[in-house]
Amino acid sequence: MRPVGGCPDMSRVVVAMHVRNEEIFLPRCLDYLATQGVEVAILGNESTDRTPQIIREYALHLNIHHEEIPYKGFFDLTSIMDRLGTWLEDIDADWFVLNSPDEILQSDSPGETISEALMRVDDAGFDVVNFFEYVFIPENETVSYGGRDHYREMRHYYYVAPRPVRIDAGMEETSGFAARRRRAPHV
Repeated sequence: MRPVGGCPDMSRVVVAMHVRNEEIFLPRCLDYLATQGVEVAILGNESTDRTPQIIREYALHLNIHHEEIPYKGFFDLTSIMDRLGTWLEDIDADWFVLNSPDEILQSDSPGETISEALMRVDDAGFDVVNFFEYVFIPENETVSYGGRDHYREMRHYYYVAPRPVRIDAGMEETSGFAARRRRAPHV
């Protein structure tokens, strides 16, 4: 285990995301992740906006693993997840968290970082973490949050009610990312 942030008690947490044309969301997401004691793995998909430049700029002060895959002209989730899983198996980490640039993951304990939260649940014997999801939406189809601070301004949302094993967003690295086995209950 390699310490994160110089603290020997911290697990190595890698937040992984796939990006294509995310210039609106990516800076805010990376600013937030920079405060969470995590590393970031970004799988790019040949963005045509400022996304590659943003990744290069943030890589100067944030530990970012970055790789590009070809864009096939459509969103190919199967290929993206296959490549992401294979790639992450080569990264030595204690926990992986799947995230999107338009998502902000938070602990259920105020003031606790993502890394601290995962260390807490790891100490309790869990190896998979589910997150509550709130989806924020514009007031109507004519409102655009492009170029605005949507995290501060958006007020309309809906809660995505949990279903059994809906999403495994955070998982401990115990037997390989792509071929992991659950050996403990979910949090």
